Amino acid sequence: MSYIEDLAKRKERWKAYNAVAAAKRKGALVPQPCVACGANAEAHHPNYKKPLEIIWVCREHHRVIDSIKIGPKQPRTYESKVGGLPLIIEF
Repeated sequence: MSYIEDLAKRKERWKAYNAVAAAKRKGALVPQPCVACGANAEAHHPNYKKPLEIIWVCREHHRVIDSIKIGPKQPRTYESKVGGLPLIIEF
């Protein structure tokens, strides 16, 4: 990835972060518990071009989701076991 491409990607990421922060300040977006485990959560952006379409996940699950390398033809899912029950998050 070139420097220019990386810079453009970072700019898009910051716009998404700022949109969520502004929506939270205005009360338009209320943080929810983690969809995987119910813990305190942070916003995960599956697509930075849709900044307010987010998934609420705790830091641990956020790291796991972000570490999954997804190709263009692979399904965007995360599978986990919570309390012995399977949990599948589609994003």
